[in-house]
Amino acid sequence: MLQAVGSLVQPLFNRGQIKANLKVAEAQQQQALLAFRQSLLDAGADVNNALVQWQSARERIQLDSQQTTALQKALRSAELLMRYTSQNYLEVITARQSLLQAELNVAADRFDEIQGVINLYHALGGGQK
Repeated sequence: MLQAVGSLVQPLFNRGQIKANLKVAEAQQQQALLAFRQSLLDAGADVNNALVQWQSARERIQLDSQQTTALQKALRSAELLMRYTSQNYLEVITARQSLLQAELNVAADRFDEIQGVINLYHALGGGQK
């Protein structure tokens, strides 16, 4: 009987400790919720950044490809002018140098595009073990 009364009265004596444990558990739950929300925000930002990188690289590729096409025409014109007029070879060399730089820009933009796709893949959870 004493044991039964003791087990009924014991929670009354431990009430402060039980309340403190409850507050600690609630605080830990709130902390976990905030950490989860922050990880969602971080993941969303990672996906957004990867999409922006990929899309901007695609736009640069398009612009640089148009520039390359224009510079190819300029090179042909410079070669024809050199062949049929008294224009010197320096104009042809300058046109070739500009074309080469534009082609290098296209290659760098293609690399950025691929890197953007890889970053997007990772941001969406790909490649995780």
